[in-house]
Amino acid sequence: MTGWHEKLLAYAGACRDARPVVSRETLRAEEEHRCRIIGGSLISWFEEELDDILSQRAVLQRIHAYEPDPFLVIVTEMAGMVAVREILEDTSEVALLLPEEWEAGPLARDEDDFARRINYWSYFRPLTPAKFAEAGVEGLTLECARLHTVGHLWGRQAGMETLHLWEWTGDSLELIAPGYEERVF
Repeated sequence: MTGWHEKLLAYAGACRDARPVVSRETLRAEEEHRCRIIGGSLISWFEEELDDILSQRAVLQRIHAYEPDPFLVIVTEMAGMVAVREILEDTSEVALLLPEEWEAGPLARDEDDFARRINYWSYFRPLTPAKFAEAGVEGLTLECARLHTVGHLWGRQAGMETLHLWEWTGDSLELIAPGYEERVF
């Protein structure tokens, strides 16, 4: 294990000690829906994206010294952490962080370590008034609008991010605009 790997695992462990993953039974209605959506996103990513990423990394392994078995950093909200814990049998070798923990962490902007890691993120956030106005969805209120951000990054310019627009109806999350915005790195 590298110093980088140990440092990140220690940081993620300290974050989870300070704010442990809650049990699924404690999730509120909207959080339960987020848990399902984020879990589905993660499963889709494992099934549809990860093999391609690992294949591309294998090609670049000699040029950029990419490790064949990269470390996984998952950045998600608490409902997403519940989903990750249910999907993955063992999360001891996965850095599981909230978005604010990743941003404040010691390695958030360390681009040199993409040779050793893949970042995956999936979380919901409210829309800003400007982003909401830009969306221009008739009948949707700012209070009910949610933005699901999902993406991955495995190199300095190798990854993607997609934003999906959802509406919280009070009973469920309804997908309003899939692929509302997309970026390729």
